[in-house]
Amino acid sequence: MRPRLNQGVQWIILLTMGIMMSAILALAFKPLILLEDSVEIEVGETFDPDAFLGYSLYTAPVAIENPVNVVQPGSYEVVYSLFAQTKKLTVEVKDTTPPVVQAQNVTRLWPSVVMVEDFIVGYTDHSEVRFSFLEKPDWHRGINPVYIKATDAYGNETIVMQEVTFIMIDTTAPSIEVDGRLEVEQGQSLKLGLPGLEIFDDCDPSLQLTTELDEHPIYELGDYEIQATLRDRSGNTTTTLIPIRVIPVQDHAHVRYVYLTFDDGPSQHTQDVLRILDRYGVKASFFVTGMNPDYTSQIQSAYAQGHTIGLHTYSHQYSQIYQSVEAYFQDLEKIQTVVQEQTGAPSTFIRFPGGSSNIVSRHYHEGIMSQLANEVEAQGYQYFDWNSSVDDAVLGHDANDILVTGKAQTELQGDLMLLLHDGSGNQATVEVLEELIVYYLQQGYVFKAIDASTTPIHHQIFN
Repeated sequence: MRPRLNQGVQWIILLTMGIMMSAILALAFKPLILLEDSVEIEVGETFDPDAFLGYSLYTAPVAIENPVNVVQPGSYEVVYSLFAQTKKLTVEVKDTTPPVVQAQNVTRLWPSVVMVEDFIVGYTDHSEVRFSFLEKPDWHRGINPVYIKATDAYGNETIVMQEVTFIMIDTTAPSIEVDGRLEVEQGQSLKLGLPGLEIFDDCDPSLQLTTELDEHPIYELGDYEIQATLRDRSGNTTTTLIPIRVIPVQDHAHVRYVYLTFDDGPSQHTQDVLRILDRYGVKASFFVTGMNPDYTSQIQSAYAQGHTIGLHTYSHQYSQIYQSVEAYFQDLEKIQTVVQEQTGAPSTFIRFPGGSSNIVSRHYHEGIMSQLANEVEAQGYQYFDWNSSVDDAVLGHDANDILVTGKAQTELQGDLMLLLHDGSGNQATVEVLEELIVYYLQQGYVFKAIDASTTPIHHQIFN
């Protein structure tokens, strides 16, 4: 009788036979599978050898010999091994990317030797790069276009275009010719290309013009003689006096407007206000009263200078004009008569004393401002409030307070309808007006007077 194996030994024998059978089956089914026999990658591209292994019935790890250097073009063989099987993947690392070149323009004295290397600042490529002129240079004085060919070790090419400028050894100063008096806007410098300004240099096409206006701009209208210096790149200079005429800033696109509006005049200060406005070519709007009849003729002067005349009531007495709608229009018609006598034409622009938002009127007639706002427009008038002020009617404000407040208004967005006063008590306004005008010009504002196209500013009405 054959001896019987114990159960543990039987299991060991069966396991061994299973492993051997698996190996035989694995070899029979060729578990080492590659998806490709060969592959091409661009130099610098990532290479993952595992990505080329196919599905296998056997799960044993595959040994991989990977000699691929992705930054060095060439042919490489990756070897995959599993048990007694080996397979090879041919990897071609190729460079088909042209070099990236950083180049510069060159300026030389005429005549000079210029090498292709003079234009090259640097390059990026995986191999050495050779540079050459695409065509044989045929230099001449002035600006010459240059085409440079960059070729790497694998024949990839890049062509870049630069310029070489040849200038003469220059000892002759440039010349300036002026035809008449040049017009320059307030606060602007003298620019090359201005009509009537001719410049010339026998060698250098790039000249620099500097004038007194660069550091000391002029805002006051008038005729001036300014010193100007024209310089070439060799250091030769010509200095001369140029006649200019400072003119108002023109109405360019995207400018911000400021409407200077003066209330409570005319008075003994109105003549000074008009003189300052005229010096800077500023047009303003005057909402006039009859409080100072000795200065009524200033209305005619303002109108003759091109300023807008509006109505601010004759008496400016709140207790009188805001008693009723009828009382307001009786007073308004009185100042309208004065304006017609002085200008020859009625005005359709008005400003309510205290503005349409005033609440003092409530003491004399409840709801009067709402009624007047509707009625004046029904009778063909347009009323204008304001969206900015220098606070020159605030008790205790001196010239410095007015100046600081006036400058701060430029922080507001959009166009400014600026409230000022030229009444009997507004000497401080006259003292700072010139500086305010210059400041607004420096900030890029254009001054305008109210006309029929002006969008009115209306306050919220509280009475």
